[in-house]
Amino acid sequence: PHLTKGRHTVTFVCTGKNPAATGYTLTVDDLVLAQTGPAGWAYAERTAAPSIPKDVAGLMKTLADPDPVRRGLATLALRDLGPSAKPALAALVARLRDEDAGVRLGAAWAIGALGRDAAVAVPDLVAVCQKDGEATHVLQAAAEALGRIGKAARPAIPALRDLERVPRAKWAADLAIARIEGTSKM
Repeated sequence: PHLTKGRHTVTFVCTGKNPAATGYTLTVDDLVLAQTGPAGWAYAERTAAPSIPKDVAGLMKTLADPDPVRRGLATLALRDLGPSAKPALAALVARLRDEDAGVRLGAAWAIGALGRDAAVAVPDLVAVCQKDGEATHVLQAAAEALGRIGKAARPAIPALRDLERVPRAKWAADLAIARIEGTSKM
């Protein structure tokens, strides 16, 4: 349908459950509204994928781009570079406070990919874990990053214990604590 300007309501109806589930839970991480039909496909054909640099220095500059899509793609590219992205650590830490949740998520993933080399990011990752109203997937990524940092993230354990109370982040907090304490088999 064509949406007019103003408030609209989306309703979800739970019509059953997974037989293995103990309750009824419906979660929505993203809702994407996109133009469909011939006009939508024509628009998609005209739209070019954003290009981003391949080198760490160029990706660091892209982290400051006004476009959140480009910033997010830069975080993912830095994540994929692993330890060679260490020069971008300070810029990634700054992106943990980005206005866009996707950028914050990617920054946490990229920091986690640095493992022990990202120990200086522990206080900032703890702040993410303690942020009221933070997106669950960002909380999960911050916990995972702390776990990948390992023993140097020991000061984060109280925040991770608090995060265990968030149902959809509990598994990430539990795994992070096990990695930090050296009891994880993963």
